[in-house]
Amino acid sequence: TQTMMASVVGLVVAAFSICGTAASSVEDGTVPVQDTITFDNTSSDTTMSLSAAGGWRVNITKDDGSIVGIWAGSDVEIFLATGPSWTLTALDGERLSSGSNNFSYSWDSTGSTLTLKWCPDDATLGPTVEIALVATAGGRWFDTVFKLVSPPDKRGWWDGVEWPASLEFNVSQLNALWYPMLPGVELSQQWFTNPLNANGQMIPYPGSGTFAELMHFNFSSAPAGASSATTTTTGAMSISTVSGPDLTVPHYLGFVPLGKDPLRDGWGFKHKALANITSGCDPRDSDQGPPCAFADAGTVRTRWAFGGSPTADVTLYAVSNGLISQTAAVINRAAVPIGATPLTPTVGAGVLPPLSTKLPPARLQQLGRAPFYKLDAKEAGMHFTAYETNIYPHLPEPGLVHFVGFEHIGFDNWYPDFLPPNPVYGTGCELRAAIVAVRDRGHFAMPYTNPTWWDMRAPTLAVLPPGLTLRDVTAWNSSFQTIFEVYNPLNPAGAAMELAHPYVRHRWEQLMAQLGAGAGTGTDAHDITDAACNESTVQLVSDFIFEDQLGARRAYADTNVVEAGRGALGYQQSMLDHARNFSWVGLGTEQGFDKLARHVYGFFGHALEMEVNSQTKPYPFGHVSSGWTLHPLSQIIFGKTLTYQIHNLADEAFATSLNNTCWALASGARLSMSAASAPQWGSKAPWYRSVAVMQRVVASRWTGFAQVSFDRDPTSAVSETVLESTWSADSPPIFNESSTRYHITASWAAFGTGNVPVPVSLPASGFAVPAGGCAAVGSEGDVVGGWFTMYNNRTLPTPAGTFHAIVEDRACRFPMSAAANSAVCVYHTMGPDTELDIKVPERCSPGNIVVTAINGSGGVIAIVPTTHGGGEPDGGFVTFNASGSVHDIAVDHFALHCA
Repeated sequence: TQTMMASVVGLVVAAFSICGTAASSVEDGTVPVQDTITFDNTSSDTTMSLSAAGGWRVNITKDDGSIVGIWAGSDVEIFLATGPSWTLTALDGERLSSGSNNFSYSWDSTGSTLTLKWCPDDATLGPTVEIALVATAGGRWFDTVFKLVSPPDKRGWWDGVEWPASLEFNVSQLNALWYPMLPGVELSQQWFTNPLNANGQMIPYPGSGTFAELMHFNFSSAPAGASSATTTTTGAMSISTVSGPDLTVPHYLGFVPLGKDPLRDGWGFKHKALANITSGCDPRDSDQGPPCAFADAGTVRTRWAFGGSPTADVTLYAVSNGLISQTAAVINRAAVPIGATPLTPTVGAGVLPPLSTKLPPARLQQLGRAPFYKLDAKEAGMHFTAYETNIYPHLPEPGLVHFVGFEHIGFDNWYPDFLPPNPVYGTGCELRAAIVAVRDRGHFAMPYTNPTWWDMRAPTLAVLPPGLTLRDVTAWNSSFQTIFEVYNPLNPAGAAMELAHPYVRHRWEQLMAQLGAGAGTGTDAHDITDAACNESTVQLVSDFIFEDQLGARRAYADTNVVEAGRGALGYQQSMLDHARNFSWVGLGTEQGFDKLARHVYGFFGHALEMEVNSQTKPYPFGHVSSGWTLHPLSQIIFGKTLTYQIHNLADEAFATSLNNTCWALASGARLSMSAASAPQWGSKAPWYRSVAVMQRVVASRWTGFAQVSFDRDPTSAVSETVLESTWSADSPPIFNESSTRYHITASWAAFGTGNVPVPVSLPASGFAVPAGGCAAVGSEGDVVGGWFTMYNNRTLPTPAGTFHAIVEDRACRFPMSAAANSAVCVYHTMGPDTELDIKVPERCSPGNIVVTAINGSGGVIAIVPTTHGGGEPDGGFVTFNASGSVHDIAVDHFALHCA
């Protein structure tokens, strides 16, 4: 046994190997005190172990290198294993797995590394496999480095590396499993025992909203539900990969049942990497090029971390991959903003850049305040020329307007030839005029596009330039033929595009010019007069561009020769290269993942869509009754570098209800609405105005803030999300806010458990929120917002189950020409008229306060009556009637200011 905490250790048996042979040697001597890492290969005739005292332990067989088990702490079983350590699957279906033939191991005491090695009997049958277990001194984890050392002589490659291959976990001891599907999903034990989930789940990274290559488990040493007399300890472990800030190695990860009884027979954990090969080789079984050799992507580093929470392990993952810094990073204010010039490729770019380096300050502030409005041409059902009078006047605040479904035939048709648009709705010049009109109202415009899937009927693919074929410009399958995809059974199949092909990039550059990408960045060359618009050369005006599927696609093992044998790694890298090349347009993407975040301004995708849609659509985690809930943590990684939104097309998950709205806020997501339905809002208009004001005044404040935590208390049915940013001289706050932390407290329902949201009282702040409601508060008191039944200890009237939407901005201006923080502005956008008690502005004495009603244009309606001394004995509050109108004029807000 070798223990790196003792000064002297006895004999240590190790092994070294040359492929085809194995031998053992004896090492002895003194080991310096380094850590509590212990390697033991003498206590058992059949197994050896590597452990950290009180932290973790892994047992491995001596004869074939199979994992026997993994424990957290001293006694909490995480995994057992009964099969091979690893398997390889070839493109042609051939399969190899670990075994006892030519297996050897060695122990490096200096580097705390246990190396396992398997050599093929015949070099033509497969590669040599090495797995190094590296214990980290002072850390709570160990790493395993899986490496394909040498290639087979035959041409072709292995596209599936399953390591570990045979881990099993006991569901009866599982408390929860956390999965990184945007913004984060937690599965309870109930999910695994529900017959609806009998097939298990395998999900790609990247793809399907999986934003990181990470899974977190929490187990008990006794089965869940054991008697209270049973001594139970808990153990947590996460599995993740470490590949750096730029390289994305595609994986599949998930879990499958091992028998008919999920409690008795257990579940298998699956972790499959798509191994890839170097360029400069011929991936086909032919004599047209040299054999393919494995590249660095054939090396997969996995981190096994113990004892942390999901929050801690997501943070560890982001820091380990160089995506975020443990200390506040100094922002390079001279970085090239989006819209100026295309970014040049960088290597090892380091931590994800902050939003303030992606967008100029004025545009970033406008974007932070903007609610999202989806404007679907088919749903609107009107001519482009009617938008100006029938839709735009109903939008309550300037927002981000997403133009979609305007292409020929309709959605999922005619890509990439988005112009001219569907003539049912108008001409290209009329669409352009509609976009110009919405921008004149202070909105941003963002049209829909899709660079990854094109329609073969559309002119681009139907008539390719001489010398090019469809096969040249598309991704290939294992038979070296074009990959076709069908998304709408009523439409013909489309082709998966080869983004690495020069013609595909050239055609996309042409489309960006047609859409007028990058408008409004200071030198808006696209703002030509409407009179000069020509249908044959029309240019739209686009502040941002939405690209469908770019962040949602799984990686194909692409055999197109353009990828030069890089397979899935090449396909994935080509998507990242595309995002980098077109980052100057301001890209928003469907879903998204960690390495993509460097090049875009926003991700659009949220598991909330699964929760509200699960009864009618087959989503990855099934119906909510099957035992899962949201557990958002994605903004730990992305909060400072991009904005986050609900899926661009998921109307059912938009801010149409209190539950949807509060889940969006609790996960740091922008609030979304359907512009096409705005003319029919009617009595719901106050609700949508409350949502828009919440985005503009409150949610905008945490633009560029990283998430610190998400905590749920199942006993009180309350959750709290904390968003935080630390300011320095080189990184001033985006909105000049005084708070460095914002707390979003919400009433929640544990999906799938039969629970329903309950009203929540927050006595420390004097607030209460209705069932499903929430409140957001700045740490320095600069802003409060939410939906309330009690405000500052005053119970509000709630006839027929109503509630009140209130926003209190304590850093606003009155009049608008005054300095910042000259007033407190109160928005009462929803609920019956009521008296409110508002703390007197710090700069005013209690007897020297005036409350003025302001209209929607910022003009004064009247000074309203007030009383003083409400709320607390020292008279620190002023009371007034927050009515919807004064003198029959609608009130936008009330301004509290010094007389």
